[in-house]
Amino acid sequence: MRYSRLSHQKQARILRYFCEEVTAVSTAVIAGVNRRTVDSYYREIRERIFSQTLKEHQQEKSL
Repeated sequence: MRYSRLSHQKQARILRYFCEEVTAVSTAVIAGVNRRTVDSYYREIRERIFSQTLKEHQQEKSL
């Protein structure tokens, strides 16, 4: 995330746990980060996945 106070290492751990489908609560405990912070990261990841999928879908339709 842009302008984050978290280290890149913690951000990478959050992303890895997201990919492994670990809950936000468990990720917060494991990574030592506030649950609300993890919720924000998970939401941002989901939004980016959605926007990328939408772009790909629109490109397929235009072909």
